[in-house]
Amino acid sequence: MSLSRLLLHVIDVQPRRIGGVERQLRELSIGLARAGRTLTVCMPGKPQLEVGRYLQEAGVDVIAEPRIFRGGFEGLWSAYRLFRTLRPEIVHFSFVPGLSFLPWAAKLAGVRKILFTDQSSRPEGFQPRPATVLKRLAGRAILAPLDHLVSISDYVLHCNLATGYCRAEKQVRIYNSTPADVSPDAYSAGRAFRSRFNIPFDRIVVTQVSWLIPEKGVFDLLRAARLAADRNSNLHFVVVGDGSGREKLESLRNASGLNDHVTFA
Repeated sequence: MSLSRLLLHVIDVQPRRIGGVERQLRELSIGLARAGRTLTVCMPGKPQLEVGRYLQEAGVDVIAEPRIFRGGFEGLWSAYRLFRTLRPEIVHFSFVPGLSFLPWAAKLAGVRKILFTDQSSRPEGFQPRPATVLKRLAGRAILAPLDHLVSISDYVLHCNLATGYCRAEKQVRIYNSTPADVSPDAYSAGRAFRSRFNIPFDRIVVTQVSWLIPEKGVFDLLRAARLAADRNSNLHFVVVGDGSGREKLESLRNASGLNDHVTFA
């Protein structure tokens, strides 16, 4: 396979279990293979054994290069060297800082097409507004190598268009993917899930699936859960995901006396 048919996915995620990101990488690799292309993923470290096997079965080649994600000159130089070695046709950045010089490292290394998907969450109270002229010019210079800035929702696209760091004609919105092969026997799957996590079968389940970070509103969900459970003891909240806020969220659950009403899956 010619290296010019290679897509390099640079993603600042450390896979610890099979979840949405890992599923997306696997499906992307399978789809690219049908088109005669190959997928290589660069991430900060090697995935855990089970996750690595899950990706390799679909033809995903994983490269662990933590220096790229440290920022500064070391990160740029490491990225440039990797791009020059692999010579991918396309480089796609995801879960890296939006205003990063990494696209320039790809451009200088001769990459033909450079994409960035904005998965970021804005802080509470954030109001999209145009950046100052100097900031807007600096942002456009930093993001000049991008062929497309992909926003995962209408709101993220609105924020990116409002700030003006990237030219409007380069911006597109593509929703995150959703698996289509849902089990046809959802009832049995639901009972199996409840049994696995010891959730009573008569409980009404309320679920949030997201990164466990403050920007996703999970702390607000737990505070609301305390109020809701006081009114209806038959409610059960299931929080699905991982992230830097998990330990604090579990502490909040315990301190709120919600152990019997909140499950982290």
